[in-house]
Amino acid sequence: MGGDIRVESEPGKGANFIFEIPVEWGGALEEGKGPVRLKKGLRALVVDDDEDVREYFSSVLHGFGLHTETAPAASKALAMVEDHLAAGTPYDVVFVDWNMPGMNGGETAREIRRIMGGNILIVMISVSDWNEIRHEAEQFGVTHFLQKPVLPSTLYNALVQSTQGIVEPLPPAETSLPAGIWAGKPVLLAEDIELNREVVAGLLERRGITLGNAAAGLEAVNPFSTHPGKHERILMDLPTP
Repeated sequence: MGGDIRVESEPGKGANFIFEIPVEWGGALEEGKGPVRLKKGLRALVVDDDEDVREYFSSVLHGFGLHTETAPAASKALAMVEDHLAAGTPYDVVFVDWNMPGMNGGETAREIRRIMGGNILIVMISVSDWNEIRHEAEQFGVTHFLQKPVLPSTLYNALVQSTQGIVEPLPPAETSLPAGIWAGKPVLLAEDIELNREVVAGLLERRGITLGNAAAGLEAVNPFSTHPGKHERILMDLPTP
């Protein structure tokens, strides 16, 4: 690259590794275009054998304004894809779990691609590392990948980027919570669905919040009774077993 690399070292004090390369200045940065939102009228299908995952994706996607349907298996999903295509209301995006019994996610994606052609966005969702399955998934016609657990913000950003979201300036909020208002505060989460606990943990722990977990109501009551001052806030699902 036409550059130079060198080492400066002194016993007992350490070493510096230095490299220099010639680069050109880039052009001016584009001005921010403001917040973006999804296109209206998008249709989504979620294919996963885990009911909790289907309910989670359905709830989040409905909140984004997408008309969302779910299927527990490939056979049901393929029938729904064909029916909607025949009715003139095809899906815009299909989320498929990689590991499913019977026809797996890759084979399901291939059949959906065969039915729909290129006019469909297929997003693989999995706990697997993308680098491990990428080559095989792309051979099946998968266009995007999201690793579980999928945070709502990650899901929204992926949809905006992949579906060419439109730009719309939004009015500034009149009030907002100070950043890190819960930082350092011990919080107890009572939630029986593991995926939901992982999502909440991902949202809160990166903001410096100490999170304790309970999978049932009794598990939350016992530590609170023993150490009532340990947790300043409790987030509780209703109903909790």
